[in-house]
Amino acid sequence: MNLTPKILCGSPINMIKQYCIDDFFENIKKFTYTNLDFYFVDNSLDKNWHSEISKKYAVEIGYVNPINKRNCDYMCESSNKLRQRAIESGYQYFFYLECDLFPHKTIIEDLLIWKQDFVSAPYFISESYKSELCRSEIDLTSKYLLNRNVSTIEGFRDFNGTLKRLDGTGTGCSLISEKLFNMIPFRTISNSPNHADTFFHQDMVAHGFR
Repeated sequence: MNLTPKILCGSPINMIKQYCIDDFFENIKKFTYTNLDFYFVDNSLDKNWHSEISKKYAVEIGYVNPINKRNCDYMCESSNKLRQRAIESGYQYFFYLECDLFPHKTIIEDLLIWKQDFVSAPYFISESYKSELCRSEIDLTSKYLLNRNVSTIEGFRDFNGTLKRLDGTGTGCSLISEKLFNMIPFRTISNSPNHADTFFHQDMVAHGFR
């Protein structure tokens, strides 16, 4: 068994995340996992926005044109472009990481150890605030939560560092096996506003993955 499988880390990026994009790329440079490559897909209206970032951080960035497309559709197209790179280049895992999440440096090792086809770290999303990974205990004194109603996240205290099966989850910080991403593409439905991760999870379960 390969103890350090080849992993692709990537996600869609967009110029609306300009406020945190430098922090994001500085953070992923700290990852300790060694057999790791990066690839990102920009879906900004300005197709030249990512060129400076690509040069600054020496990462390859593809592009999806978002014009005349729903947000959920161009996000889905971006995710499938990432998936296709993982398939064509023979990666054993795809680490999908949204560009406004800042996990700790051993996040890949911490997810890989569970030996699952799909394993995700929970994270809290609050409008107009940076998303934060939920660690083993929520820090209710966090500056991002000051003057906020935190009652809705009390349930996150149930996440205590052990593996738990969920009825549904986003893909924002997820490790996906080659077996799974080869079988299931990202998709949307024309009359639904739901994003591709909703349907990815549904399709995953329908194919017998947990």
